[in-house]
Amino acid sequence: MDKSDLSVIQKDLHQYFKFNSGRAVVVYDLETVQTYEMLMVLQAFTDNINAPEKQAVFIFTLNVPQDIYEKYNWVEQNGARLTYDILKRAWTKVLSQDKISPLIARIAQANILIREGDSC
Repeated sequence: MDKSDLSVIQKDLHQYFKFNSGRAVVVYDLETVQTYEMLMVLQAFTDNINAPEKQAVFIFTLNVPQDIYEKYNWVEQNGARLTYDILKRAWTKVLSQDKISPLIARIAQANILIREGDSC
């Protein structure tokens, strides 16, 4: 992905929020986002103070590897740790440790554990 692709993604997000009254974005399989540039776009849009869209809601889904599932026994109180472990594993090759923790803290402010087949 080159910078022109990122510009298109940023522009598309801005257009979505501006012209379609969009207020929510769902990003499926967040752990598969594996480029520095894309992670920085997510960081910008999830910033508490300087986000380009202040009223936006981002919902992220993750696939839970079996070893992490077993480590935390799918207990709701472990949601933040489970999320941190998955994203840290996914992004270690892309981001330095000093960037991983703050980005995860922005993205994973609230965690809900849902198994396949669960209903809300």
